[in-house]
Amino acid sequence: MTDNLSALKSFDPFKSGFDENTIINASAGKSGDGSISVTAKGRYKLFSFWNRTPAQKAENNAARAQLLTALGKAFNMEGVHNEQGRVTFSRDFLNKLEEKLGKDVLKTGDFKLDNQGNVASGKPLTARRVRQILNKAYTMVSKAPEKIDYDKYADKLENIKASYENNLRMSENLKLVDNCLKALKNSAEKNETIIMKNDNCEGIDPKDQDCLFVYRQGDDGDLAAVENPYHFKSIFQGTAGFPSDSEDKFTLYLRKGDYDPGKPNEKIDKMAQKYHGGVKPPAYDFRDDMIRELNDKLIKYVRMTVDLFEKCSEKGKLDDFEQVMSTVNMGPKTTVTNKIAELKALERRLL
Repeated sequence: MTDNLSALKSFDPFKSGFDENTIINASAGKSGDGSISVTAKGRYKLFSFWNRTPAQKAENNAARAQLLTALGKAFNMEGVHNEQGRVTFSRDFLNKLEEKLGKDVLKTGDFKLDNQGNVASGKPLTARRVRQILNKAYTMVSKAPEKIDYDKYADKLENIKASYENNLRMSENLKLVDNCLKALKNSAEKNETIIMKNDNCEGIDPKDQDCLFVYRQGDDGDLAAVENPYHFKSIFQGTAGFPSDSEDKFTLYLRKGDYDPGKPNEKIDKMAQKYHGGVKPPAYDFRDDMIRELNDKLIKYVRMTVDLFEKCSEKGKLDDFEQVMSTVNMGPKTTVTNKIAELKALERRLL
């Protein structure tokens, strides 16, 4: 869809925390870099349209124009014109935006255009409307999680392993791929993930109630808290057979208080950019993205290994596949991120 949803980031504070009838004032930033200054301005009152001054109507129109401009950037749409700071819109742009977001979210009548393409409705923009638009935009651009057909890939991987059973290095490295697939499959069958959120899980030791994550001890064991970074690394290596990434977020945010949502956090923001276009969804829980990031990497590692074997077979380049998979870089001392980088390099060579 787009990777520009961050254009709406200036409106992000109004996703929550403000009364839905709060009026939003938005204007172009003073720096001239395309930024938007967004603030709260009073509260919408029924029948207030009788008392709106021309200046208030102009401010309301300017706020709506800034929101339309941001939406145009977010969805890479044509029809937004900016001539020396004067922003106008085509009717086709507004109609397509209404179609994209839905009439229940964005009504063209609330953004009425005059003959020159200026917003001319005079209506105030409320937190309720911005919230609806942001929530809909989020659901439209959120990146889908990595997926894999566990049984199909398990069968394919068994065939690959069988073809290299006499090659010790290849067999060892393919076993790591198999470890990941089996762990992912077992988790999926239990409707779980390798690491899960500790949201009032039963049986957790009271001293570990402030741990943010739990894991299952063995295939059918009880849930237990992930106690500290070293514990996570041990769990991950026991599951995958290779070390976790040194910059893995699970080594940073494992207990309540490790993450303060009120403070800037580059690592969390990067995940929000990666999965949600830069605008965090309502009731955002950073743990969901951490778990997803881990699962996505493991699924990608398995899927790329099997798919590249098939591509190399089709192109008569199995030597290239064997050369990559039999290296130390694909072995038990290398992190999954580095393994994926090796596979991506092979993929580029096949293009």
